[in-house]
Amino acid sequence: MSVPDAAGAAFRHAILTERVGIGDSVSGMAATVRIPTTMRPLTGGEKQVAVEPGSLGDVIGALDSAHPGMRDRLLDEDGSLRKFVNVFVDDDDVRYLDGLDTTVGDNITVSIIPAVAGG
Repeated sequence: MSVPDAAGAAFRHAILTERVGIGDSVSGMAATVRIPTTMRPLTGGEKQVAVEPGSLGDVIGALDSAHPGMRDRLLDEDGSLRKFVNVFVDDDDVRYLDGLDTTVGDNITVSIIPAVAGG
């Protein structure tokens, strides 16, 4: 059985604390949000962002707090998901789950996929 490296644990905690919505009380729990290329300027080029688990609405709120403009890109004026943005929790489209009330747990991946149209 291996003993966790204290320096590695401290580093991971520092990274999570620096990310969106992660504080000392979270104990390393995080979900991952995959950011599409078109939204990466809002995250400073980050492809993935760690967030505190909660509802999808909470995740979007945390993203917007750390990276202003994310909420506007994902939600319309009524606070609903924009028509041409697809959001998946793990591999499930949230429109067929509980929408913004969909639970995003620890170690879960949220993928933001902008719809592509054209002909």
